[in-house]
Amino acid sequence: MDLGFVLGTQLQSHKEYHITENRKKMMSLRYTSLEKIKNEVLIDILNEARTLVLKELKQTKM
Repeated sequence: MDLGFVLGTQLQSHKEYHITENRKKMMSLRYTSLEKIKNEVLIDILNEARTLVLKELKQTKM
């Protein structure tokens, strides 16, 4: 399964887990089973993505 992030190429944490080949802006985390999900990595990336999206939203409102 893939968990995709639209502005994912801007995410910096845990780059060793990023799947970005043949993509300009999209990044995903790829898992073959639920057991392979590393909670700490996923939570860090979700928090960073949230911060990035909130920053983007603030810029579009200006």
